[in-house]
Amino acid sequence: IEQVNDFIPMVNNHQAKHGYTVWAADLKETGELIGSIGLYYVDWESHFTPAVEIMWRLGSVCWAKGYATEGAKAALE
Repeated sequence: IEQVNDFIPMVNNHQAKHGYTVWAADLKETGELIGSIGLYYVDWESHFTPAVEIMWRLGSVCWAKGYATEGAKAALE
């Protein structure tokens, strides 16, 4: 719960600053929350930053079902 309470304001602030963020991902059929998918700006020091990453975190039961691909395409739209 503590991590979720930290995560929600972080992504809301990111949305306000950049105009995009990571959103909750749910199953269309049931509305069940399966994780988060979206776009996230990174600027830590590396040869590839600054950059925008397509980010997803899905429960392992949702792996290999195309959800990350579907969500990434929707985030890019």
